[in-house]
Amino acid sequence: MLPQHIDVLSKSLADLRNRPRPRSRVLRRFALSAFVVFAGCASNDSRLSRVQELQEASRQVAAQEDQCMAAAVKRANDAISKLNGTDQATKQQIQSIDAQRSHDLAECKTTADSADQALSARELAEYQHEAEEQRARVLMLEVITGPPP
Repeated sequence: MLPQHIDVLSKSLADLRNRPRPRSRVLRRFALSAFVVFAGCASNDSRLSRVQELQEASRQVAAQEDQCMAAAVKRANDAISKLNGTDQATKQQIQSIDAQRSHDLAECKTTADSADQALSARELAEYQHEAEEQRARVLMLEVITGPPP
């Protein structure tokens, strides 16, 4: 739930506390229903956009990793194709190029893993934020409807 929605709801709840509350079940249910719809719609829209942002970022990380690996393999293959001969020096150059390709591929993987860890941390923060919002909604519902029997 957005902070401004919480402020509006908090002010409304304070107003409700300061005046005599009607005991009519119909009015109470209506207020509860309106609150649930309002809070649910506000949180679902923002949560959906945050989830979509994280999914898009994850796709970008995977695409960048694929591009990095393809570039490393292409560089190595191009370097090997430029070599002439079958002597020992050429074989050592090929081994050196293979070692560099392995190093570059590992670097691509490490970079992608770091980005994935950062995304996982953001996702965890989003889940924690969502849990806090959920607790706030439950608290608001308890205030509106009264304590559980």
